[in-house]
Order: sequence, then C-alpha cells, then structure tokens
Amino acid sequence: MLFLPFDFFALRFYLYYLYSYTSSEKQNLSRNKNDYNISNKKICVNPHAQLSLQLHHHRAEHWIIAEGEGVVTLGDKKINVKKDDAVYIPVETKHRIQNDSSHNLTFIEVQTGDFLDEDDIERFEDIYGRV
Repeated sequence: MLFLPFDFFALRFYLYYLYSYTSSEKQNLSRNKNDYNISNKKICVNPHAQLSLQLHHHRAEHWIIAEGEGVVTLGDKKINVKKDDAVYIPVETKHRIQNDSSHNLTFIEVQTGDFLDEDDIERFEDIYGRV
C-alpha cells in the first residue's frame, strides 16, 4: 500500500460527506471551485477486465479500493490491492488497474489538479480500441 502525500483523514471526511448526500447534491459537491479543484468518481471494474494504460498531464489521482482486489500498474511497478487500500498516482505517471478475480472491483477515484477533464487522458494500451 502506498501512503498518500496529504491528510488521509481529510479525504475520508470528504468522501463520507460526499456519499451521504443525494445524487443531485453529490454533483454539486464533486467539484470545489474555491481553493481546490477536486472531482471524484466511483469506478467498477468487471471480473477479468482492466482499464486502459494511461497518464494525465494536469491531474493526480487518489484511488481508494472499496470492494474486491486487483493489481495496479503504477509506472513500472505492479501493486496488489484489496479493500481499504489506497494508491496515489502522481501527474505524468502511467497507470492502470486490472481485476483478475471473479468478483467486481470497485474503487473511488479522487482527482486533484488544475484541469479535471476527460481530454486529459493519454492512452498507451486499451482493449476497447481507444488508443
């Protein structure tokens, strides 16, 4: 497990309150345009599937594993993860997650940076043909 370079308890506080509101209120909380630029997603990786190998030029990501287990590629490292593990993905770092199990893998992705848009994805490998 990698340690996050910020206050992990503050992140848990943010996620607790974010997911305790209704879906319409979640949308308003997902980006804070005051002091920090923050966005979040809940991502489910199906059994025996993987996300594309990618990097971002303008944002870092923090992944918190909520359910299941898998393998994170972070640069040239492979990291086994399970429920309650957290991984920090710095800007400009190639990364992906794969689920080799027969159960869903769910994680919360918190994005931080100056540009939080889907256009900030550079893909290197993708089984869905998006490279």
